[in-house]
Amino acid sequence: MTFKILFFTVTVIFIIGGLVLALIYRLNEDKDNS
Repeated sequence: MTFKILFFTVTVIFIIGGLVLALIYRLNEDKDNS
């Protein structure tokens, strides 16, 4: 049970982290273009 909770937490953090990195990358890309 603990392993499932840990796996779920890591998955959520990974997804949120990926979205944040993608957002930062797009913002930096927009700055470079303009």
